[in-house]
Amino acid sequence: MNLNRRTVIKSAGAIGATLLAPNLPMWARAEETPSVTAPDSFTDASAALLDIASDVLVPELKQDDISLADMYYDLCNRAMPLAVSNMLTDYQAYTAQGYSQQQIANLFLRSASDLNLPNGSSSGAAARLTMMMWLFGVWYGGYEVQNLKSSANYISDTYQTDFIVSSRAHKNGWIWRFAQAHPMGFSHFKFGSWAEPPPDLSDYTNPTG
Repeated sequence: MNLNRRTVIKSAGAIGATLLAPNLPMWARAEETPSVTAPDSFTDASAALLDIASDVLVPELKQDDISLADMYYDLCNRAMPLAVSNMLTDYQAYTAQGYSQQQIANLFLRSASDLNLPNGSSSGAAARLTMMMWLFGVWYGGYEVQNLKSSANYISDTYQTDFIVSSRAHKNGWIWRFAQAHPMGFSHFKFGSWAEPPPDLSDYTNPTG
């Protein structure tokens, strides 16, 4: 299988019912204001991984003045500071070399020596965990280590577990939008929208390629 951004997203959707287990704990700091502000490189790297325009992924108007980008970056800094720093350094280097967003996402997600295997570097681990947070609103440190043992070298012991980042993160997971669906008990759509054709995916993701 060609392990690229789109196959990872499709696979995530296929196993979403298992990953979004209702008994996952909530991050202890979920309701706190993030202590750091996500740099543009984190937003842009996230946008490349998800194939979403940066200004759509992180709109200028923040809900309750809280940015998911700040929350996710804060969590990454606590869980794997060196790995996320390496990811952003690599992203800036790839951009400077003229790689497209699709190419950058593929470099992060798959091994250079075997394109069918995941990237086992610290940047690869940070990219997968960042991508999964945006998709599901869940930190999958345990799932990551279980499936790629070497990732334990990059993630703090405390964060080698799975938990929901926050209820806001879960409700705004991009997997719902990719599936043109919504989590149980919550929807961005108006009442009765199920009787109408769903909006085109590009209406709210604005794919970049």
